Amino acid sequence: MAVSDRQLADDLTLRGIAVDGVFDLGEHGSLLEMDITTNRVDAMNHYGIAREAATIYGLQLQPLQFDLPAAQAAEKPFPVRIEEPTLCGRFTARVLRGVTIRPSHGVIAERFALLDQKPISNAVDATNFVTLALGHPTHAFDLDKLEGGTLVRRARKGDKLVTPDGIERTLDTDDLVGADEKKAVGLAGVMGGLDTAISATTKNVLVEAAWFDPATVRRSSRRHAIHTDASHRFERGADFNAAPIANALVSRIILETGGHIEGDLVDVLIPEAETRTARRPAGPAPGARPPRRVAGPPHRRRARGSGRRGRRSRRTGPPRRRPAGGGLLSDNRRPIVPRLRVPALQLQLGYDPDPPFGGIDYDNIGGQLGAWRATVSLAAPVIAAKPKRLTSQGR
Repeated sequence: MAVSDRQLADDLTLRGIAVDGVFDLGEHGSLLEMDITTNRVDAMNHYGIAREAATIYGLQLQPLQFDLPAAQAAEKPFPVRIEEPTLCGRFTARVLRGVTIRPSHGVIAERFALLDQKPISNAVDATNFVTLALGHPTHAFDLDKLEGGTLVRRARKGDKLVTPDGIERTLDTDDLVGADEKKAVGLAGVMGGLDTAISATTKNVLVEAAWFDPATVRRSSRRHAIHTDASHRFERGADFNAAPIANALVSRIILETGGHIEGDLVDVLIPEAETRTARRPAGPAPGARPPRRVAGPPHRRRARGSGRRGRRSRRTGPPRRRPAGGGLLSDNRRPIVPRLRVPALQLQLGYDPDPPFGGIDYDNIGGQLGAWRATVSLAAPVIAAKPKRLTSQGR
């Protein structure tokens, strides 16, 4: 089965992922620019597009798995506590020691340059890259700047947080924050704090990946007028099961420049949150009433209360258009529709960069695909641009 770049673009468009353009990058393959609607958070990343393509062409999508070097023993697990189990359903943490912070290189630097993504450092770029590749936001803390363990709680009266843009923000008691034993260190699901950010002198890192309640993230994002790639995904519903996978990939990328893992992954999971998300049964809830069937085409239906005796007719037909400003807003007060620029969809169309930290090879699961060599290398980030959002430190 031979599938050209243009054919792939057409097939994705027919299935609701609008491809606006296919651009030839020469030796780098092709770049597909897409409009992803707000209800398709699953497609706001490379792996999501790979999943869609695999479904279209009847290929088996292999699960993500990233091997890490053996961890060195720790005296005790890193302490993590969730004080708001209804708002944070899962929190993973991994300690990396002896890391080297330097500019990104190799495939990540190359792809960031192609997409005008500003590189910061290998650790911060790893978190941004994984958000774009897998669709699950993560965060990296300077471990030595944390005082005690990590807890997820509501902000307390008087709590303040300096975000990476240098603004000191007064937190609301309805905000959900990540904190250490003395202070808030991040606005959960939105952005981390400047005080615990990665710097050139960082030697020890705490990699975090979590699942936060979408409505809580949305309210905090609006309250503080901060919209990031992280909040854009969390407020639409992140994958509950993706947190440990995303944590592993961030850790693997950071360790490429040195360092080691201390202790096992800390994975605090709330069973009730897992039941209503990852283990939610398909179909209607038990005992739910089936939808009422209405005979006849829409333009023939008559609203209740209409008739020949002069009773006021209720409005039928499509709903009125919502005014601009409803829903998720950007800085210019217009609804955001993310535009994704995907270098060869990360389904490397005729381009195999041999990524240094491994990848997923589809050559053996669907036969030779000819023009479309379906190799998901997890080496190309997806950029949500227009309008530009804060991306420093993931959230």
